[in-house]
Amino acid sequence: MDLGPDLVAAIDMLPEPMLFARVDGVILAANAALSRQLGVERSSFVHREIAQFAVDAPGAIAEYLQSCARSRQLVLGALTLRHSDGGSLKFRAGGAIFPPSATAGSNRVVLVRLVPAPESESAFIVLNEKIRELNVENSRRRRSEDALMKERETLQVTLSSIGDAVIVTDAQGAITFLNEVAEKLVDRKLEGAQGRPTTDVFRLIHELEQRPVEDPVQEVLRTGTTVGFADHTVLVRPDGKTIPIDVSAAPIRLMGKVIGAVLIFRDISARRKAEQDLREADRRKDEFLATLAHELRNPLAPIRNAIQIMSASRSDPESEAAAKARAVIERQLKNMVRLIDDLMDMSRITQGRLELRPERVDLEGVVRAAAETCWPLIEAKKQRLRIDAAAEPITVHADVTRLAQAFSNLLHNSAKYSPAGAEICVTLRRDGNSALVEIADKGIGISPAMIPRIFDMFVQLNTPGPRDGLGVGLTLVRRIVELHRGTVEASSDGEGTGSRFSVRLVLAQPETPKEAVDGHGGAPRSTGTRVRILVADDNRDSADTLAMLLEFGGHEVRKAYDGLAALELAEQFQPQIALLDIGMPQMDGYQTARGIRDRAWGNSVFLVALTGWGQDQDRRRAAAAGFDRHLTKPVDPDELARLIVQVKTG
Repeated sequence: MDLGPDLVAAIDMLPEPMLFARVDGVILAANAALSRQLGVERSSFVHREIAQFAVDAPGAIAEYLQSCARSRQLVLGALTLRHSDGGSLKFRAGGAIFPPSATAGSNRVVLVRLVPAPESESAFIVLNEKIRELNVENSRRRRSEDALMKERETLQVTLSSIGDAVIVTDAQGAITFLNEVAEKLVDRKLEGAQGRPTTDVFRLIHELEQRPVEDPVQEVLRTGTTVGFADHTVLVRPDGKTIPIDVSAAPIRLMGKVIGAVLIFRDISARRKAEQDLREADRRKDEFLATLAHELRNPLAPIRNAIQIMSASRSDPESEAAAKARAVIERQLKNMVRLIDDLMDMSRITQGRLELRPERVDLEGVVRAAAETCWPLIEAKKQRLRIDAAAEPITVHADVTRLAQAFSNLLHNSAKYSPAGAEICVTLRRDGNSALVEIADKGIGISPAMIPRIFDMFVQLNTPGPRDGLGVGLTLVRRIVELHRGTVEASSDGEGTGSRFSVRLVLAQPETPKEAVDGHGGAPRSTGTRVRILVADDNRDSADTLAMLLEFGGHEVRKAYDGLAALELAEQFQPQIALLDIGMPQMDGYQTARGIRDRAWGNSVFLVALTGWGQDQDRRRAAAAGFDRHLTKPVDPDELARLIVQVKTG
């Protein structure tokens, strides 16, 4: 249809951009306002279909036009243009194309009013006169929405990767987000918690006072401030499980308004356990130090009493009282040495410095050697020791001294914790490819709770009265047995029922014809040759008593009380053996040893370091200074006698 000139003129006078179209969507005319708005000649629109530059389906556009024409009433709607950036629309045969400044794929939503035309088959389409501003605003809003969506996605990824539990709520305190850690902590998936208040999902209580803790979310929403508390707060899940936590909560703000809260829980179960372990270790350390002082003082009392008895028996040094006093001193001294040796061995083992000297040994011989060590205690308590061994020898590959030490500790424990007159039974047998040694007693027994910890460092049985022992003996047993590729286990039917310790060792492989079991025939016998010995120690009592002991052995002895005097005396005396304390004034033992080695005659002297320091690094330092042997105080007289014989026989 053709528009009359009067109608065209009227349309041109309207300030709003306008199209005139048929029901089928074909544009019949456009006014000047639209041409000016888009910078496009009106002829570009004539006889084109709206669908050529609109994203909307042709059916939707036709529905607008048909509704307007049929109802003869105003129709409001919207068209999504393929491109409208406030610039121009260009057309080609296939439809609209974008100018170079346009962004490919960008769309613009334009509000429209459809006014029925005089002819029933057509309508006026009036585009919003604010098309440019509306498009710009829509574009800005769309960009803002896209940016907000990206920020939300980034925030969600960030919160999900946090190692603590993160819970987000809205302004009413309803849960909107849980990260994975939070889901595990509260034992609830997001879909099961979303939209619910936090109090429906978990509770917070004060661990010590057992009272509810104020909901941090509600406090944040009420005050708009950050809150946090870390002392004795426990999260209680619906299943009743409690988890110690640290809590912090902060408001979420938008344009100055609180729109929600973020709640962060940190599970401190591991930290709490570590703190408890530290407190337990500290308590055990204090008990250990107190027990160590007790154990070291215990032998001193009988030693002092024995000395007084010997002083009173000077008129008859061979009397029975003097002999008993000497036996007491020797026995208590051995106890002190054993205690200190256990501590030193435990230190070496924990540092991985204990070296074994394994050899083929008869296990029964090792057990009997350990029994001899414990025999004074067993005899004093009038206990009975029974050793049941298999008829055929049971051979293992072991360090005799260390393995005997382990069995000695076990036997010592059995004797100590068994009543007078009780029986201790040791059984040796083969068990498959293993050798099994079981030590059973009828003593105080072990409670079930103590069984898993009995071999731990500084752990002691809960015996009535003062603590006895340092709690390192069984730890040392386990470490020594493990060094021999064996295992040790403790069992008991409970307190008062006795205990059983089972040591399992690997059997030695059958002996080849060329091998021979090394027999230890004891210490070499003395040749009776007189030896020149220099003793140097700033502890005068130690130097004097050691010199007297050596003189009783028929040796020629000189003594000095500091390193410088020892070096001068050695120059004159030229000893065969020099026993040098390390911690001397003027010149320490290391310097004295180097001074002796610097002399022409010094290379022939057998240098022995006497010291209370007995760790591996002390031995290495002594060797570097020129010492031939390192002995820890107090020196075993039998060991010293064997050393002298060794030097004499070359």
